[in-house]
Amino acid sequence: MAALFELGLLEQPHTSAGRVPSQRGLRLYIDLLMDPIDPDEEIKSRIDNIFDVRAVDMGSLLEQISEAVATMTGCAVVTTAPTPANERISRIEMIKVSPYNVVTVIVTANGDVHSKNFRLGYDMGAGAMEYFSNWLTEKVEGMKLGELTQSFMQQTAMSAKENILVFTPLLAAVYELVCSLLKTDMHLCGNLNLLSFENLKNSAYEIFKLLDDEEEMESLFKIGVKPVRIGKECHKTELEDASILVQEYKLPNGSGGVIGVLGPIRQDYKRILPCLEYFATNMGKIFDMED
Repeated sequence: MAALFELGLLEQPHTSAGRVPSQRGLRLYIDLLMDPIDPDEEIKSRIDNIFDVRAVDMGSLLEQISEAVATMTGCAVVTTAPTPANERISRIEMIKVSPYNVVTVIVTANGDVHSKNFRLGYDMGAGAMEYFSNWLTEKVEGMKLGELTQSFMQQTAMSAKENILVFTPLLAAVYELVCSLLKTDMHLCGNLNLLSFENLKNSAYEIFKLLDDEEEMESLFKIGVKPVRIGKECHKTELEDASILVQEYKLPNGSGGVIGVLGPIRQDYKRILPCLEYFATNMGKIFDMED
């Protein structure tokens, strides 16, 4: 015990408290020593019932998942809806509906059609719009929606040469549509659960403010982040006594999102992580069955 304390794997939060695993100790445990426990049949059955639907409504499904995970873990839960970032572009079309009103249309390779109205500051002929549509489609066909970044659109505008002044507003409209498609739709549930944890009561107000900040939430709960972040690993002073668990899910079309849990540093990781993984596996299966 003394050796573990000397190595920084145990700590004594208060003089009157016993020794408990430090953040460093928990990291060692999760990475090397933890023996995950699969959900029992009762929990699997409860999860399976959520996915036992004929027609899938993503918003409703994510809400049910958030509520179920919040109940099972007693923590705050964040789920994110999939974005079409990995969908490949088949065609981009600009459709004139009146002298100054245009519809931007993006058709993806899997047949999805995305559109958005915008007002053009000048009257552009239908022929010129068709020319622009063909020109841009030639440049972006086969690219992923997520690859149409601001930098790429700026480079594309420069390549228009003598048409740059005319094409720039149209390119801006296309980029605006792409940004709206890639905006993350998040579902939050169980945030009041955090008040039940003694070590989070002092920071609960700041954590609630963080949960209300959309940009902060997107940075904390996104695809590609570390699956388990403990305390200072979250890089937020508000979360120094908290931990974040993030489980990615993937759909057959390549898109995906996350199921995230925010709770105290000392959670039942060996049970929660396999449970989140089971939810994620079911997400992939249900949409695969739909196809």
